[in-house]
Amino acid sequence: MPKMKVIKSIYIDSAPEKIYPIISDLNNWQEWSPWVIAEPRAQLNVSSDGKFHEWDGDIIGAGNLKIQDEVENQSVTMALNFLKPWKSKAVTSFTLKKKKKGTEVVWTMDSSLPFFLFWMKKQMEIHWKGIQTIFLSTLFLEKERTSLERELQRRLGFLG
Repeated sequence: MPKMKVIKSIYIDSAPEKIYPIISDLNNWQEWSPWVIAEPRAQLNVSSDGKFHEWDGDIIGAGNLKIQDEVENQSVTMALNFLKPWKSKAVTSFTLKKKKKGTEVVWTMDSSLPFFLFWMKKQMEIHWKGIQTIFLSTLFLEKERTSLERELQRRLGFLG
């Protein structure tokens, strides 16, 4: 089977310490994963420790994702198994590279696909665009919520 590798990156104006928990706990993925958003009624199960996630849906198919390795605030590596509508395995990773005022997030996916499914490489690139949009929205909303909470506390006299 031909090999497929997708590497995408984005700069996020937030520290690795803020980004890492969003990607290292699969319980959080329900809020920002484009696959989950594509089929909100899909059956989802996440382990209590947030390190294993499985899904089954009519649109997104069935599969599972398991965190294999992680370095706090630096990287998360996962085994990805698609079970239906076709079987395929991949290794995906997020690497967080601290920059002056933020973080470069690099997403990598290594896989093999039968030639008739090679259109999936383009689908993974589209998946990354969804990750970017939703991920940034999640962080933006968190910053806005924190700013609003601080302003409310200041106005109510909780802060100086």
